[in-house]
Amino acid sequence: IDGALNAGTDNLAINGNTIVSNAAGTLAGHNATLTAVANVNIGGAATLTGLFSSTGTTFDNSGTGAISAVGVTLNHSGAINLNAGLSGTTGATQISGSSITSGAGGAIGGAAITLTTGGAVNLAGAVTGSGLFTSTAGSFTNSGAGAIHAVGVTIDPPAGPVQIGAAVNGTTGNVAIDGSTITSTTSGTMSGAAITLTATGGVTLGGAVTGSGLFTVTGTTFGNTAAISASGVTLTSTGAVNFGAAVNAGAGALTAHGTTISSAAAGTLRGAAITLDASGAISLAGAVTGSGLFDTTGTNFLNTGTINAAGITLGQSGAVTIDGALIGNAGGVAVIGSSITNNAAGTINGAAIVLAASGLTTLGGSFNANNVGPISITSAGVTQTAGTLTGGSLGLHGTGTFTLNESNAIGTLSANITGPLTFRNAGALLVGRAGSPPFNGIS
Repeated sequence: IDGALNAGTDNLAINGNTIVSNAAGTLAGHNATLTAVANVNIGGAATLTGLFSSTGTTFDNSGTGAISAVGVTLNHSGAINLNAGLSGTTGATQISGSSITSGAGGAIGGAAITLTTGGAVNLAGAVTGSGLFTSTAGSFTNSGAGAIHAVGVTIDPPAGPVQIGAAVNGTTGNVAIDGSTITSTTSGTMSGAAITLTATGGVTLGGAVTGSGLFTVTGTTFGNTAAISASGVTLTSTGAVNFGAAVNAGAGALTAHGTTISSAAAGTLRGAAITLDASGAISLAGAVTGSGLFDTTGTNFLNTGTINAAGITLGQSGAVTIDGALIGNAGGVAVIGSSITNNAAGTINGAAIVLAASGLTTLGGSFNANNVGPISITSAGVTQTAGTLTGGSLGLHGTGTFTLNESNAIGTLSANITGPLTFRNAGALLVGRAGSPPFNGIS
């Protein structure tokens, strides 16, 4: 087709072994139907007031071959390459082929937009839909100008990787991405209502995530180097969880499950209730701020960042090392471990403070149970190397040597121990009923 074909208000039907249009070979009319045994190559603009549909093996449009219609259907058995615009305007855009590729000029538009292929989807051209965008493919990549903007986004390569290199914006709709692995670059931001990422492998996010609903991730590993903000965050990993940038669950809960859980200094955590559940170690260098309770489960625990919540419980089976402040506010602080060490910066503050160690407890930082609250320590001995204990009462339990020889400020002391006790107090001290469980006196 080297010259214009204009069917006016009527339909345009073209059948052939191959169908090729050059720049001057424009197509116009109401509906246009192209049926080829082999390839379709569109180099001239196609402007329809109705539907545009094409069938064949491969499909290409390029140069001035933009297609505009009230709905577009490409149903090809071979590769589809879009290098000029393709827009279904107010209708649906449906594209099916062995692979689907767009260049920077190959923008895709329409209401609902659906891409279906058993091969790869590679989008370098923008996608703009007034309805849902859906891609089902062997793998998915968007990059460069290939930002996706639609009312809901679903990307589903059943067994292939997903690489997000340009923005994915579900606006008021949800974003759901499934793949063998899910990776985003700095430019690969994600936004929408609820955002769900499901991978059979790892999830690695270098682009920011902003959701007005819940953000949910399932994978073998998780890591982020860009901020995540949502109304609730749930991360479930069968491997390591690494927070390299801020995660903010807003007024919702933040829950993470993994073999190990760690955060860098920039990996701050914020939310209502915050729960970290690890089968291995937890190591937190980033600050944690919770308007609800902060709970952990795992083996060893180390924090160098401040943890501030409406109650703190560290329920570890291994060694606990506190190098950053624990502030439990009205909910208090409870620490459980095989051994407990708090260093100079690892101060502990809360309405009530409970330490329970199967081994030795070493105190190098100050405790303050809101000046008048209870402190209880159950351990195989306590060594105080620095800091002070301030509270209304202190109860000691266990078998070992208990040496607390700093300038403490305790009102009432009780000790139910087997072993020597050395205790120093800066003011008046009453020996009476204290501890958890409560005990009266010293024995």
